[in-house]
Amino acid sequence: IWDSSGRPGAHGSGLAFREDVRVIVIQAGKSKVGRWVNERRNLYDDFRMLFEEDPPTLKGVAVQSNSQHTSSTGEGYFGPITLSKN
Repeated sequence: IWDSSGRPGAHGSGLAFREDVRVIVIQAGKSKVGRWVNERRNLYDDFRMLFEEDPPTLKGVAVQSNSQHTSSTGEGYFGPITLSKN
């Protein structure tokens, strides 16, 4: 996630009512607001770190924007998402 007040690398449960959701803060603060930011992640390693087990077969990818818990607003754009085995 891009968290306005978190610190990159922080991770934990994403939603109080969903045990199967975890998040990792990838970006934080406002220093890169208004610019394109490219991210590259190893989803397998991220899953292993967050859930302490091997991930199941990938079924899909979701992109979401959410600010209702912070009483704020946000706007985001995203470009192509590419998944590879490398």
